[in-house]
Amino acid sequence: RTAEQVVEEFRQIAELGITDVQVYDDTFTWGSSRAMDICRGIIDSGIKVRWAIRDRANRVTPELYGLLKQAGCDRVHFGVETGSPRVLKASGKFLTKEQVVEAFKITREIDMTIMAYFMFGFLDETVEDAEMTIEFAKQLNPDYPVFVGLIPYPGTAAYDRGRERGIIPVDFW
Repeated sequence: RTAEQVVEEFRQIAELGITDVQVYDDTFTWGSSRAMDICRGIIDSGIKVRWAIRDRANRVTPELYGLLKQAGCDRVHFGVETGSPRVLKASGKFLTKEQVVEAFKITREIDMTIMAYFMFGFLDETVEDAEMTIEFAKQLNPDYPVFVGLIPYPGTAAYDRGRERGIIPVDFW
């Protein structure tokens, strides 16, 4: 969807009296120029709606997040996943703990609320890895920590490896 279409949807939402929006885009800032255009459009239109996004920690910049906040975005959801560098590397997220720490720092400085998702049950995850995740979550101290078990969806590397190893004995999907 173009930035103009998204801004128009926000305008219509505001006209309906809706004051809080959850944007369910896996990575809202994937196209940072588009995200900035959306923010500028919301600001220029005078639209007053609080909204939240899902994002990757390695996409966070002070400029982009400052504009998001000015446009009414006040909460971000990050998929941190794990505190174990080994498990994080094996997950294929192309993310480091240092990037997560920096993203949380910038997001806090801009005064946005943070929801962070952590997972347990990665293939080859040890008790020590799980403990690292708990310690990392405590270190990050998100406003809303969410802990879930890994769900190996079909088409993912975790699913394929689980099938290969016999951990997932039957292709239920």
